[in-house]
Amino acid sequence: MKCLKADQIYLYLEGELSAEEASAVRFHLASCPSCQKAVEEREHLNQACKELPLGDLPTDFTPRVMRKIFPEKVSFRSWLRALAGGLASFVVFSLLFLFLSASPFLPFLTAFYRAPLNLVQDISLVLVKIFKLLTLLIKVFLQLISLFTRGFMSVFTLIQPEIQISLTLFFLIFFFFFFYKIKRKFLIGENA
Repeated sequence: MKCLKADQIYLYLEGELSAEEASAVRFHLASCPSCQKAVEEREHLNQACKELPLGDLPTDFTPRVMRKIFPEKVSFRSWLRALAGGLASFVVFSLLFLFLSASPFLPFLTAFYRAPLNLVQDISLVLVKIFKLLTLLIKVFLQLISLFTRGFMSVFTLIQPEIQISLTLFFLIFFFFFFYKIKRKFLIGENA
């Protein structure tokens, strides 16, 4: 029998091995001084852990830990209150600025009214341009795919049928293993 691993030693000390395994471990311990020493050290460590005094936890220990694990969510009403407070502060400071600066009130209101409209107009123009660009890119991509497939098919028809079948099978197997490997890379942590 090979030397014992740490988990086997702990299972032996806790009495969680089957009768055959425990007798095999005892037989090995009789002839292996390094494993005997390891078992003695683990036994002393277990005994020292059992003799440690239990510490007193504060009464609010569990709620504090749970708050750190799952922080309280801010309610929708709190968000609305904060938004209303910010908007009210903005209005109050704007009015104070207008009265203290002695500037006319009507041009400020018209500029304040037109700013969101100009913003919406600018955003809509940008969105239209992005949409046109995306449609153009999709058309170019589809044309490239069409050219590639036509060229591939014209070259493929020049090849003998036996070679066509073997190439097709090769590419199918290649793509199967390629996508299988990508899938495994994405799922690395999910099976653990």
